[in-house]
Amino acid sequence: MTDISLIMPPAPFLIHPRTFPMLGVLFLSAILKHKGYTVDVIDLVGGEPLPELNSQIVGITLTTPVFPLGVHLLKDIKARYSGVRVITGGAHATAAPQECLEAGFDSVVVGEGEKAILRVMEGDKSPIIQEPYIQDLDTIPFPDRQAIDMSRYSYETLGVKATSIISSRGCPWSGHCAFCCIIWQNPPRYHSAEYTLREASWLRDELGMRGLSFFDDEMLCVWKRDEQIFKGLYALGMTYRILTRANLVSPERATLLANTGCQEVFIGVESGSDRILMNINKGTSRAMNLRAVKTLKSVGIRVKTGFIIGLPGEDKQSLADTDTFCEEAQPDDMDFSLLSVMAGSPIYMNPKAYDL
Repeated sequence: MTDISLIMPPAPFLIHPRTFPMLGVLFLSAILKHKGYTVDVIDLVGGEPLPELNSQIVGITLTTPVFPLGVHLLKDIKARYSGVRVITGGAHATAAPQECLEAGFDSVVVGEGEKAILRVMEGDKSPIIQEPYIQDLDTIPFPDRQAIDMSRYSYETLGVKATSIISSRGCPWSGHCAFCCIIWQNPPRYHSAEYTLREASWLRDELGMRGLSFFDDEMLCVWKRDEQIFKGLYALGMTYRILTRANLVSPERATLLANTGCQEVFIGVESGSDRILMNINKGTSRAMNLRAVKTLKSVGIRVKTGFIIGLPGEDKQSLADTDTFCEEAQPDDMDFSLLSVMAGSPIYMNPKAYDL
């Protein structure tokens, strides 16, 4: 019998669900195996049915969109297997632990999971399990990508086989942007450049990856570290893509990104209206966002911008402002999404402050 099963739930709301694996689950698999436990990672992301389980402890990771599907899995497992303990963790579990308990989960891991999952394996049956953050992220093993069939995931950066990587946890602006769910508390923590480059080298040599998409909330925050990473990736012959904020972009940084193989930068613009940006406490401006897009494009880097429609104060004028921003900035790609009020976000916690 396997010590624990970790389930990646389906994500039918995604156009291409098998683009990037759920690294959070794979970090847990890695730490559990490092401590000598046997782990079965069950990947249901593509919509496959739940297979037969061979363990008495089951963990299901949850984001807010996945929550209803996670509850369905929970009920199915409880109906089919007597005495199985089902726990949950992830972004939604951290933001709304009581909701998860009321749904029937036996325990909820709040926050970081590596230490908490070991408490579960040692017999802790507390309803809510929370451990202090790991300060030295380099002590954590690489995500256990060998626990799943990585060939089922497909992503390329300009024709180069690529996958996701996370080199930090947290965001310096956590708690500021009104729409953002507060999961990691400040200050953010970072893997060293050496750790990140070792992982990149492993991904290249073992899985044939030639490109990386950084899923850090904000790259360019710790420039000396990031500069070392980017130069190291160039030496490894790997391209990369990052997410960042407009206020972190400068001509000097853009030039180094272009010279070290950066293929694309994603910037969360959110709105082309300064009024909306002030309403959500974004800390950027229309002019700042426009300058960042043009600076990156001037050195040949593709720019993808993200916008949220329906933010507090949205009206015809702010939508028109966003439209004219896009016409002037001319990003290479754009994402538009409707505002979803996530549990744990400032809007969710205090809707009256935003006239909602």
